[in-house]
Amino acid sequence: MRENLIDARREQFFGEVLRLAQEHGAVGMVTVADATKGLATSQAETHEMDVLILTLERFDLALEQDIGMVVAARPSGGRKDEDKFLVACAEVINAGTDYVRFKKLVTNIVTMPFANSRLLQLADLIASITTAMVAGHEEFRKSVSCGQDHSSNARRQDWRSQDSPRSFLRQSVPLAVGRPAFQE
Repeated sequence: MRENLIDARREQFFGEVLRLAQEHGAVGMVTVADATKGLATSQAETHEMDVLILTLERFDLALEQDIGMVVAARPSGGRKDEDKFLVACAEVINAGTDYVRFKKLVTNIVTMPFANSRLLQLADLIASITTAMVAGHEEFRKSVSCGQDHSSNARRQDWRSQDSPRSFLRQSVPLAVGRPAFQE
């Protein structure tokens, strides 16, 4: 894809993917943390786990009265690393955090190969665009924002200064394109 989709065709493709996601009620949640700063959650030992915990908290809050499921890309490094990751995730979900008791997740986090999931690829696209915008790269901001421009909020707002994590979620997710809908 990298060689075939370049310049305007690539921008058009990404815009179309995001438009389709929006039409189907997809929601993009991205948590960005500065690895040179301290951890935001007391349960995390690494920045990666810190970001995962923050994302899980926001996901749980965004579900409101619904239920949900988290699918993550299989960690690189083999089965041993995947098992270690899944055990750490299960411990966090079972213990909860200072802000959230995870009662809305239908199962522990599951993993799958990135190449096998269009949803994981969409999540990667949203995370890549968002982190680029947070870093100040706004060249393609208008073409990928699904008609919403929250990039300045994402760079300038600190979740600790908000009334609650939910307030941060609603104000700073650059590519939130709808409300999660889970069917029974």
